[in-house]
Amino acid sequence: MFPVLSSIYMLLDSIIKNLLKTICFFVIINCVLENSNAQEIKLNSIVWRDQELGGLNLKKGALMLPVQIENKTFLLQLDLGRSDSYIYKSELNKIPAGSFSENENEIKINGEISNLKLKHIFKLYDNKGDTVNYPGKQSGPDLIGVIGLDFFLDKKLSLDFIDDQFEIVESKQDFSITNAFAIPFKIKNNKLLVKTIKGEKEFWFFYDTGSSYFPMITNKNDWEMFTHNDSTNKALATIKIPSKNNNVNREVVFLSDTIRDDIQLGNINFRNQLIYYETMDSFNFSAISPELSGVIGNAVFFDKYKIIIDFDKQTFFATGK
Repeated sequence: MFPVLSSIYMLLDSIIKNLLKTICFFVIINCVLENSNAQEIKLNSIVWRDQELGGLNLKKGALMLPVQIENKTFLLQLDLGRSDSYIYKSELNKIPAGSFSENENEIKINGEISNLKLKHIFKLYDNKGDTVNYPGKQSGPDLIGVIGLDFFLDKKLSLDFIDDQFEIVESKQDFSITNAFAIPFKIKNNKLLVKTIKGEKEFWFFYDTGSSYFPMITNKNDWEMFTHNDSTNKALATIKIPSKNNNVNREVVFLSDTIRDDIQLGNINFRNQLIYYETMDSFNFSAISPELSGVIGNAVFFDKYKIIIDFDKQTFFATGK
């Protein structure tokens, strides 16, 4: 019997050794894959996420910027339509311990974004119950918050929509840009307003990087004027987004059509560009500023333009391909 037992022990020993080798192999492969995934996202790269609103998948719905905290990469959504920057409370446990200090409502993170030290104090935001989802958010770096207008008030921001690159520098530093044209803009009520021109009339829109999917949104009167559609004609497209307001379910309906006039934003002509309006006119743009006609999103710059904004000196430049 002893020879039989000896053979069994030898067989088990061989199986265990092979099993350990297999486990080690997969652990190593997994580490390599994790490292390669982390390296795929460069710290000056714009990261796009599709956005899901009420079951509707919006391509390039959210513009994300990588931030590095203790050699680990996270994402912050760039949303210049928001006056404040904040970190989601639900994501605090993912940020390396010791890399931040917090009180009840604020947090300071020791990290880096675009080679700048994070000196900003973020607000803490309880995002429990938010209905905005980013498909595939579990793959790649974690989204931990939003970087808003307040972060940039003493800085310059470059967004290259051609090569999907970005850069942030202190206002005293210069960017290299050639063949650029100016876009008139101002900051009012914590909104970045840009001026468009139709004939001899001026129309002000606020530039909202959090509104990537929609190139332009306006009110009903301006929509009818820009599209020559008095709403008796069928709209080119209709988008319906389920929403909840004061615990009441409702449907937000956007109509779109093409602009049939020459409307200029600097050297950019919006003729034939899609423009939307929300049928309930619930955005109330005039509450932000009486002169405000609507919102311009990232889509007007997709694949064609690089923009540079100096928030301190309030200059806005763009250059095309």
